[in-house]
Amino acid sequence: MGVSDRIETFILELLSDEDDWLRLKRNELAEVFGCAPSQINYVIATRFTPEKGYAVQSRRGGGGYVMIRRTGTLERRIEESIGQSLDAKKAAAVISGLFARGALTSSEAAIMAAAVSADVVKSDEERSALLKSMVRALADSRKG
Repeated sequence: MGVSDRIETFILELLSDEDDWLRLKRNELAEVFGCAPSQINYVIATRFTPEKGYAVQSRRGGGGYVMIRRTGTLERRIEESIGQSLDAKKAAAVISGLFARGALTSSEAAIMAAAVSADVVKSDEERSALLKSMVRALADSRKG
């Protein structure tokens, strides 16, 4: 097991399943693993991303630290951000954001945008339900 894998495993063991923040000092963690603090940054930046269900806050400098917490699945966060009502402009922004983060292919984004456009869906409540349903269907199709 490489250093990055060991760091990730260590952090995962420390994280609680609750929404509590885990606070780590980069320099101290680097000493424990015998690596540079930049290695800690790399692991956090690549393995504890919002797409993987984590929130990260960081403070640089001598007394710097990193705080990490679980945020839940991308699907759940998207559904929460969509809410019960969504106008066409906001729906387009959500879809654009998903595409920009690599959560959707360009084809998926185009189909979703067309399906929730103001020309097709007249009710903001229906648009919200439709977009949530599409996000769930995509998430389910990628799980198995």
